[in-house]
Amino acid sequence: MINDSLLFKYLAGETSQQENTEILNWIELDEGNLRHFNSLKSLYEEDEKGDASEMEEDWMALQETISKSKKAGIKDKDPALKWIIRAAAAIIILIGTALIMNMLNNKNTIRGTSHEPMAYELPDGSQVLLKKGAKLTYSDNFNVDQREVSISGEAFFRVTRGSEFPFIVQTNGAKIKVTGTSFRVSAPVSKEDIEVVVSSGKVLFYNNETYSENSFKVDLGPGDKGIYYPSLNQLNKSHDKQYKNLNWN
Repeated sequence: MINDSLLFKYLAGETSQQENTEILNWIELDEGNLRHFNSLKSLYEEDEKGDASEMEEDWMALQETISKSKKAGIKDKDPALKWIIRAAAAIIILIGTALIMNMLNNKNTIRGTSHEPMAYELPDGSQVLLKKGAKLTYSDNFNVDQREVSISGEAFFRVTRGSEFPFIVQTNGAKIKVTGTSFRVSAPVSKEDIEVVVSSGKVLFYNNETYSENSFKVDLGPGDKGIYYPSLNQLNKSHDKQYKNLNWN
């Protein structure tokens, strides 16, 4: 079922290849679906710019405009007031959807915003370097009953050992499962191909949402590179001679 929650996940690059196909078919099915998707996309892009608070301010200003218009004697049938009310309704629906999404997901988001890679430490002590434009999200229960993050863009991870939970990195259509290791992930939103290069330790790179015997999977060690091509449903393994320089230091 296509709902706003799934569409926001799609915009964040957190949906599977099958979900991507279903969403694209749904968008092409009806012009109303396309308009609704574009509305959510506009809201998402505003949130990406850090303008969510500005949207709320705009909403408050719009309410004030409506109030002043009524006090000035503008009738409800006035076309200008009707347009303002319609715009207000659209904005409050979008803001409400975003707030509901945030409450349901309880997600934390960190972003790479500078030209130099930005370093962060996750609740389990693992470290991540984010290149500019990269976005990483994790839930409030990270390191409580799981260690799973979602990434779009390019990042380098140093994962701590000792936890009872494996560290799982989710991208758009593939996952990386590790215990304690260091590796680079490249999963840009503008490109379907997902690349993993291991600097130390071992990584299990697989294409399905849940790991199973039917998954395309490769074991990667130091110097190994795995590339998943979603459009071809193909997973390749090779060697990267520059793997010792992955951390961008």
